[in-house]
Amino acid sequence: MFENGSVCLLNDSFPPLIDGVENAVVNYAKYMTGKDIDVTVATPSYPGADDSNFDFPVIRYSSLNTTKRFGYRLGYPFGKKAINAIKSSHPVLLHTHCPFSSTFLARMVQQEVDAPIVFTYHTKFDIEINKAVELNFLRKTAKKFLVGNISACDEVWVVSKGAGENLRGLGYEGDYVVMENGVDLSKGLASKELVEKLRAKHNLPPDVPVFLFVGRLMWYKGARIILDGLKEIAAEGKDFRMIFVGDSVERPEIEAYAKTLGISDRCIFTGAIHNRETIRGYFTLSDLFLFPSSFDTNGIVVREAAACGKASVLLKDSCASEGIEDGKTGLLIDENGNIFRPFYAPNDGNPVLAVKNYLLKVYNDFPDIDIAGSAATGYGEELIKNAFSLDFGIVETVAHYTAAKKFRENVDFILDIGGQDIKCFHIKNGNIDNIYLNEACSSGCGSFLQTFAQALGYDVPEFAKLALFADR
Repeated sequence: MFENGSVCLLNDSFPPLIDGVENAVVNYAKYMTGKDIDVTVATPSYPGADDSNFDFPVIRYSSLNTTKRFGYRLGYPFGKKAINAIKSSHPVLLHTHCPFSSTFLARMVQQEVDAPIVFTYHTKFDIEINKAVELNFLRKTAKKFLVGNISACDEVWVVSKGAGENLRGLGYEGDYVVMENGVDLSKGLASKELVEKLRAKHNLPPDVPVFLFVGRLMWYKGARIILDGLKEIAAEGKDFRMIFVGDSVERPEIEAYAKTLGISDRCIFTGAIHNRETIRGYFTLSDLFLFPSSFDTNGIVVREAAACGKASVLLKDSCASEGIEDGKTGLLIDENGNIFRPFYAPNDGNPVLAVKNYLLKVYNDFPDIDIAGSAATGYGEELIKNAFSLDFGIVETVAHYTAAKKFRENVDFILDIGGQDIKCFHIKNGNIDNIYLNEACSSGCGSFLQTFAQALGYDVPEFAKLALFADR
């Protein structure tokens, strides 16, 4: 098939950027080049990029600087120059790895050459879109464009079963093939000399466990889970060193968070590292690889850690944990912040009894449970705190802000529709800056809606459904 032409690989990220998809594309190109298959890579231009070390041609096309918002430069695939450059490589297969600029460019090239398009879905783009785009209708538009681009391809690959499920969730209805990524690190450890050099560079003390993270340093890759867990280890009086290999626009925030936890002196942030043997060196010197990411669809770094004989700590049921046996080939944990026993109900004028009945059921179901701490918030905070000897109370607005940060680190506005009032508050520089409260307690709050619904003979879910789908 490839005797009379080349394979064109298209992706929106490529060195000097470092991420799992970039790594996969480089590996594809190197492997096929080694098999005497002509390969061309098409990718957006990037300041300082040096492609002279690659054994295959790299076509750079125009891009826009969107790194502050997206972490990448946005390719501008509409120029004829890029299309002509790809055509001149005589592609017989177009393999695209990003559903935006790269796939759009592949579709334009396909209009002028007889070559099928294979698309590989690597990334949970619903999370990427929700993070980068604030307005709901723009999110829907972006997802519709994404699915349309993917659906126009001749064949679709996904890198894991979880990635396929995520793609379905975006609205894709076509067929797909699960095609896992490989890694370029062969099985084996780094040299003793390299390991000793790295240990000396970071002044790693002997007999102190070393934990490792490799990848884009983003909150959604589990950075908070790692740091919160390390704080607990430090609180128990145990020593450790945590090495973060990677970079991103969120790195300063993550470093600052480590400082607020009081563990920054045990955390090492190396920045981006391109040399693959140096990466092997960090895997070799570590005792455990930490990758509690619910975002990644394949976990290439987990395979790299395994190639160096290191076990990984992963989130249970995450894509990265597919094929991992807990306690044998890795350690699987629950994502922190999960609600253990959710309970939501009106207090019927007696909040103490409502809480008592809930706690009795918890103790009945889990007689050996050990509750490490307890707190209350809201209008009944003091009453519940004193009735059940809780450890402390939390101001309601602070509780809402703390919870909101779990979903969006840079949240700047929160609307709280409560039972008795509605509060909206603005966040500025990590602090609650201003709070507004509705004037009338009956203006659409929970208690009013519940009472009004019951007066009309409906429960709250039925009433809400009627309101949502009413003609006017």
